[in-house]
Amino acid sequence: MKKQILDPFIAVCIIIGITFHAYAEEEYYFTVQLMATVAEATAKACSQQMGNKGIETFIEHPDNNTKATASFWKVKTGMFAIRTDAEHYAAELKSQGIDCWVTTTVKKPQKAQTLAQAVAVGDNSSAQNKKIVSKKADKPLPVTFTYRYFNPDDGAVHITSSLATIPARLRQDIREISVYPVTVQHLDPKTLLVTLAFGSETKKVRLVELEPPDRTIPPMCIASLETFLAGNDLRLKYFPARTSADGAVEGSLYLKNGDTLALEMVKRGIATYSPQSVQFFERHLFQEAKEKACREKLCIWENN
Repeated sequence: MKKQILDPFIAVCIIIGITFHAYAEEEYYFTVQLMATVAEATAKACSQQMGNKGIETFIEHPDNNTKATASFWKVKTGMFAIRTDAEHYAAELKSQGIDCWVTTTVKKPQKAQTLAQAVAVGDNSSAQNKKIVSKKADKPLPVTFTYRYFNPDDGAVHITSSLATIPARLRQDIREISVYPVTVQHLDPKTLLVTLAFGSETKKVRLVELEPPDRTIPPMCIASLETFLAGNDLRLKYFPARTSADGAVEGSLYLKNGDTLALEMVKRGIATYSPQSVQFFERHLFQEAKEKACREKLCIWENN
């Protein structure tokens, strides 16, 4: 029987598609850049100088595989999922006389290495001729903390990424702490408490936007949400002063698209929201999400 050979054009399209998919998985976050220089020593000196001022920095250096035009040593501080947070922090640094700017950084996966072969289809065709796609694990992102506090001496709210820059007498009155990245370890279906992990720490968070659950949440709904969140980096904003007796803090979790996890849960019919605890410009989003979940009888609305 005559063998049929895969059209070379189709084979090329498959390879291009695989490569495009590999690069389409890029993830973005925002940092505040303090310097870009071709001299490693200059970058380290800048980092040391910022450290003496209590500003924690990190240095991005050129990879051996990068082009010469991109071979700069970049001194950066902070890491944010949302650009406006980075811009607020940059404004705070500029008010201290520090020249800086916000940059978009790509968290790139390692380039997918592919081996594609044209497969001959015919008598006794072998299943051994397969495309092989491998991908190395990403290097984990460093955990960045951002603190928002009020200083009565100048009557202003300050933002900093270093606890050391906050006067000791004001550290007990920090208004808000932001942590990025964090990952969800567990969601309690009875209390909706979210257990987070970041670095070597864990923390339980009660989402401020949600009402306490008064209905039984189907286990499959919780499992579906945990699968959706598995391995994804989120940003936590919480209020240290609002810590309950069980050690849980009140706060919000943000997905990469800027939406809160609470809104996603309302969309899925897992929870309902508290209008008093949602920002006024987001209330219509929560209400529309709740009404849609009700109409479609999702999760807690199944028997409504």
